[in-house]
Amino acid sequence: MLPKEVLPSLNYSEDDIPTVNKETLNSLKFKAVASGRSHFVGLSETGDVYIWDDPDINSGIKMKFGSLPESETHPIMKIGCGWNFTCVYKRDIGLITWRERDALKQGETSCEAHYEVIPFTGDTQGPNKVIDFTCLSDGVVYFITQDRRYLHCYRNKIHEEFTTPIEEKLLKISSCHNCLILFTENHCFSFSLDGNDILLNTIRRIDLQDPDDRVISVSGGDYHTLMLTKNGQLYSTGIESQRCGSLGLGIYTDQSWGHLEGNNDVRVEQPTKIDIGEGNVCVAIAAGGWQSSALIIKV
Repeated sequence: MLPKEVLPSLNYSEDDIPTVNKETLNSLKFKAVASGRSHFVGLSETGDVYIWDDPDINSGIKMKFGSLPESETHPIMKIGCGWNFTCVYKRDIGLITWRERDALKQGETSCEAHYEVIPFTGDTQGPNKVIDFTCLSDGVVYFITQDRRYLHCYRNKIHEEFTTPIEEKLLKISSCHNCLILFTENHCFSFSLDGNDILLNTIRRIDLQDPDDRVISVSGGDYHTLMLTKNGQLYSTGIESQRCGSLGLGIYTDQSWGHLEGNNDVRVEQPTKIDIGEGNVCVAIAAGGWQSSALIIKV
């Protein structure tokens, strides 16, 4: 999955074995990736964003944003993907969303995004500074700001502000297929979603089997959710479709941690700890549609 910028360095030998100029290839490095339903983006160390937005595209396209300042002075600091769109945070500019781009012309490696800047999200200090955001679908973005009291939502050019039942200051926001997750210094709270609408009365504090531990990161697939804790432990919850193994809890045979729905789906109501082996800690998680992955190290 090479960026198009390095493809001109491909040279073919007489026996048609492709070679890559390593110096050119290593000149472009990525520090973050994010994915939606059928596209993903990468953020380079220089603050540029590259997109793979079609199943037939296997080379990343560098995105340009019209008259907005270049990445040298206004780098992109964070990237995010919703179901069918992309959102990035550009320093001094704010949150930028897009669902379409110009067609890539022959010989070019970059093209213009058909973008929209969410108003009043460009502050670099003060109570309106955006500290985190998450994307749902159809251009809907939820975000929190430096005041850490309100939940903000932007959709269809309308900015809404919510007061949640959470009394603690908000630090981080995340979302899965059917829920929105808000983090505070000491706790993690989930809210159900009805489409792109948050149901504030469905608030649930996520408590773990270990009262001295807490959730610090969440990743969701189509029907299940992974949770990473402060102590490096791994939990899962939700539905394991067709007993596919996505929950990581072993083969279900009438265990107390779950129950069957229909003939083959296993539902786990409460976050349940996955055995990652004694002396191991989990440092990163990622959930796909029907699969899960984790980075686990020995200590």
